[in-house]
Amino acid sequence: MAVVAFIALVGGALLALVTLTVTGARRRGSHLLVAVVAGLFFPFTWVVWHVHDRDRYQTSPSR
Repeated sequence: MAVVAFIALVGGALLALVTLTVTGARRRGSHLLVAVVAGLFFPFTWVVWHVHDRDRYQTSPSR
C-alpha cells in the first residue's frame, strides 16, 4: 500500500511540473502543441528558459 501511495505522489508531482511548464510555455507565446512538447521535456525546457532569461537580463559579462 505504501508503494502505491509513493507512486501516486511522484506521479502527481510530475503531472504538476508538466502542467506548470505547459502553462508557462503558453504564456511565453508558444502554440498548444509546442507547449505540450515543452511540458513533456520539462527539465530541458526549464534549463533553456533559465539560460535565455539570464542572458537577457545580464548587464555585464561574467568572469
